[in-house]
Amino acid sequence: MKPFNEKSTDFIQRGLIVDSQRGNLLKLDYSGKIVKVAHGLSFLTPEDIKKTYGEHLTWEVTNEFVKDFLATWNGPLSEKMRTFLDYFDMPASLIFARAVEEIDKQNDGRPVESYTVYNDIVDGFNFMFTPAHFAENKGKFFPLIKQHPDKYYKKCSPHVLEWLKELKAKNKILFVLTGSYIDFANHTATTCLGDDWKQYFDFIGYFSKKPGFFTGVNRPFLRLNNLKEKNEILPTELKSGQCFSQGNWDGLIEAMKKSLNKTDIKPLYIGDNFIQDLYTPSKYTHCDTVAVCEEQSAEGFPTKEHPDSSYLKSNLWDSYFYTSNSSEGKTPTIWSDILKKHCKICVPSISYLASEPINKKYSTFNDEDSNFSTDGFYPTR
Repeated sequence: MKPFNEKSTDFIQRGLIVDSQRGNLLKLDYSGKIVKVAHGLSFLTPEDIKKTYGEHLTWEVTNEFVKDFLATWNGPLSEKMRTFLDYFDMPASLIFARAVEEIDKQNDGRPVESYTVYNDIVDGFNFMFTPAHFAENKGKFFPLIKQHPDKYYKKCSPHVLEWLKELKAKNKILFVLTGSYIDFANHTATTCLGDDWKQYFDFIGYFSKKPGFFTGVNRPFLRLNNLKEKNEILPTELKSGQCFSQGNWDGLIEAMKKSLNKTDIKPLYIGDNFIQDLYTPSKYTHCDTVAVCEEQSAEGFPTKEHPDSSYLKSNLWDSYFYTSNSSEGKTPTIWSDILKKHCKICVPSISYLASEPINKKYSTFNDEDSNFSTDGFYPTR
């Protein structure tokens, strides 16, 4: 194993997969093959990876994950692996690795038979992000966010707000869908977009519990009063300008059709979580999706490096989008494969979309192209 001797932030990359029992972090290519592994803070050599995962460089749990990205979301398989999909949980990969290092150190530098430390990390997540803790000022995360908003939030650019206004003026229905609970989401949106942020959207959905929002046909919509969930509201009662909690995609679409007085609409969903926001709506609702992926600018692919995103670039794990395999050359990662198969385009930020004409035409990803290409990434070189 190669020891870790770089800065700690270089160890972190979004999309790493936890093999919780072995104490390993994995990176997969588009086919599900394991191409890079860290045990604790040390990277396994190719020979070590084969000894651990076999000649085919696969693991039965990630095989199921690749077949259906929701297969490991809940149930027994979720206890064996976890994917760090967003910037809330991504730093936990380093915490996990450091904990494994400490456990091995206490075992005379040798790996133990089975690791249970990931259960402690899940308990930590639950304590930090429990919805009730925002109002109760518990868990440290929410209190710090509330005390120092300028430190943790970035104000939305004025041209993005103008873009939202222009879209509404073009008779487009705009909606925002968040998994966050009502009070935290409202605090975030108010800080970033302003006190009048709700004017930019026709429908606002809180505590959506994605990906279940897209797969749960009969999940009820709940009314809101003073940032609290109240009684159920039928999808037919939803009106433009209304906020709700939980709910489901089919009901929201019917409300949009009613608002537009149309029998058929073409929805577009823009998101940054590759499973909750991109894969699931594409597969289960056949909704077009656009990926917002800040790593695109951080890596200088296909744009020049953006200084505000440089912390997302990992020299230890290589590119977020592709991996260099000695036998196959440059191949897409599993996340690039999701982009190609389930998204129309990928952009580094909403700000980029807002800077372009509303009627601009984009060339989309080609899901028949098995090679790594930049088609579908914007802005282009």
